[in-house]
Amino acid sequence: MSINTILIIPGFGEQASDHEYRELKKRCERLPGTRAVLHTPRWDHRTAESWIPDAATLARRLDPKNLHIVGFSLGAYVALFLSELLPVSGASLCSLSPFFSETMPEIPTGTKTFLGKRRVSDFSKRGTPKHLKVEPTFYFGDQDWAMGLKTARALARRYGGRFVEIPKTGHELTQTYIDALVQNIAAAQKKSRSRGASRDQDAAR
Repeated sequence: MSINTILIIPGFGEQASDHEYRELKKRCERLPGTRAVLHTPRWDHRTAESWIPDAATLARRLDPKNLHIVGFSLGAYVALFLSELLPVSGASLCSLSPFFSETMPEIPTGTKTFLGKRRVSDFSKRGTPKHLKVEPTFYFGDQDWAMGLKTARALARRYGGRFVEIPKTGHELTQTYIDALVQNIAAAQKKSRSRGASRDQDAAR
């Protein structure tokens, strides 16, 4: 049986060593035939121009065809563009940061100040991907940023993916969030194994 790898990318300013990401990694590794890898982008003084290629280099080493990418917030932003570049097996985009050329004019001034001029400039030049190589699942807390919710719902429709709303949750990776995420990944893996078994049976006939 091939090993399924889950690549977990934390949110902006967060680290792989943070409790919620270590908990998510532990839960993912309880799934049959699964390993989980945590990747912290070099957030300081850098932009998506380096975050995305750095993560793509790691993803290619991990074998994209058996790779499920999980990202939170700006980590989901990175994961979205990896799903455009690489034929990954799955993508779970959690509380996606809606920082695209189409949406940046609507981003509050305070948020832009927090991000910094270089990042705002980079986001303003980077539109949403036209196509992805996988049908993603978008997750969002029902108490999270309304603009983010709206953007994630629209992108789920565009890419033929799913939208999962996490109840009583804001912009944080809560236990409820982790439960829903792991349950959906497990279901996707089971479905993939079933399809693989059917193909093997057909080939044996």
